[in-house]
Amino acid sequence: MVREWVDQLEILKHSNIKGFLSHCGWNSVLESVASGVPLAVWPMHADQPFNSKFLVDELKIAVRVHTSDRTIRGSVRSEEISKVVRMLMVGEEGVEAAKRMAQLSASAKEAMIEGGPSWKSLKEMISQLGLK
Repeated sequence: MVREWVDQLEILKHSNIKGFLSHCGWNSVLESVASGVPLAVWPMHADQPFNSKFLVDELKIAVRVHTSDRTIRGSVRSEEISKVVRMLMVGEEGVEAAKRMAQLSASAKEAMIEGGPSWKSLKEMISQLGLK
């Protein structure tokens, strides 16, 4: 069976999913964090290169897929995908990315619970707008 659309978040939440190859659009990044799944990032355009740099170099929750010519528009060889998947699944960088992603995911979930920082900020904004 082939489907035109699948719920990416539901797939990412499955317990057997241990990594996510993504072009690094912000919605996919947020879904990955919400699911606690580290990424292999392959940015192509728009905000994706900036997002991927942030995830790899700052948050360290992702590993980078390199194009053959090291440009955004370049092609990627199958050997590179294989190398990155191995790195993400069993390499030291991937193991560390998974640990950091688990911590970030837990923090994000904690921030969103009732009474958490996000909840308090939203209530404060609503109050300042005079809506409640």
